Amino acid sequence: MEEKIVILGIANGGKTSLLRTLKREFKSLENLKPTKGIERTSLNFFQKRIVVWDFGGQQKYRENYKKKAKNYFVGIEELFYVVDFQDQDTFTESIKYFQELKGELAEYSPNSSINIIINKFDPGFEENEENVKFYNTISKKFYDLSEPFSA
Repeated sequence: MEEKIVILGIANGGKTSLLRTLKREFKSLENLKPTKGIERTSLNFFQKRIVVWDFGGQQKYRENYKKKAKNYFVGIEELFYVVDFQDQDTFTESIKYFQELKGELAEYSPNSSINIIINKFDPGFEENEENVKFYNTISKKFYDLSEPFSA
């Protein structure tokens, strides 16, 4: 049996980069282009077969996902929502999109788990007090929004 895992977030958050890094496809990171629509990847992982759905984060695709939510959000085991820490100007947009997705998940995959990934928090960022405060704000906001799903 296959498990369905999805990676979502707004554009340029690093969703595909994370997936490629996990697959150890480091060379493919050099010329990575934005994901168009959805890319599906099947993997064997700890004796399980998983299918990872990597959702492009551009606005035009996000609108389509919501319109056809039943096609995309049924049967999700795990959702990884990626937030770009370095692009703090998109934080409000990222929260809004997450809130919209949460409603779709509640309807079509109420038993799924949500995992928030604060991406691009590079080494040394923790030395800046403002970065740490912002990280704590993001973490708390998404944790609160993730209820009642497991986080």
